[in-house]
Amino acid sequence: MKINKFITLTLGIFFLLVAIAYILSEWGGLTFSLEAVVISLIVVWTLTVIAFALVDRDLTKTKPTTLLNRILGSMLIKMVVGLASIAIVGIFFKPFLKEYVVGFIVAYFILTGFEVNSLIGKLRAVSKESSE
Repeated sequence: MKINKFITLTLGIFFLLVAIAYILSEWGGLTFSLEAVVISLIVVWTLTVIAFALVDRDLTKTKPTTLLNRILGSMLIKMVVGLASIAIVGIFFKPFLKEYVVGFIVAYFILTGFEVNSLIGKLRAVSKESSE
């Protein structure tokens, strides 16, 4: 999957998650800060696109160690920046911490699953080309 298609599809998932959060806050009877949830979704989406772009850049290289280093590095960057954002919200915006963390974790798992699925599809195509 090309990076443009990945960004488009993940944006669709992002807007779907925002719509679900809006529906839950307006008609679901839940009271939470919609802004905190949307900000957490923006952070996760940005991290996911950056992580995918880092791995996608070296996907066609023949050295498996380079690819493995990119995958592990992108995962580490995504996790550390995500935890740092949660810590910043916890320190400076304590009343919104619960909403931020729940939105972050839900979006993190959904978008990371989509990212892994996209990378596996690309790796299959690359391995078929190299085996032929």
